[in-house]
Amino acid sequence: MTQEIKDDLQALKMRDVADRKRFFKSSDYKKNELPTAFQLGTVIAGATDFQSERIARRDRKQSLLQELMGDSSVRKYAKKKHLEVQEATQRGGKRDVRAKKRANRPGWTKRK
Repeated sequence: MTQEIKDDLQALKMRDVADRKRFFKSSDYKKNELPTAFQLGTVIAGATDFQSERIARRDRKQSLLQELMGDSSVRKYAKKKHLEVQEATQRGGKRDVRAKKRANRPGWTKRK
């Protein structure tokens, strides 16, 4: 299995992140496992399809991951979420982490 196929399978597994307004059923595979049996294919536009429905050649990508990274809305959303996570983790440093741990302790173990 090539690295490109592994990347495509990983992107397919995390498809709910790319399209946040659509619900996807979870897959049968475990969290860190990739499927061993799968099929790849190419979408070919038929002669009966309208010209306007076809994807332009310049917009066609080699892999699913390249297609996702080519989409500006997906990139904006990923960047925004990444910055939110970075801000939340770097906000208070060690003191903030200790305070969160103390807040999450059970009531009978909390100290004043």
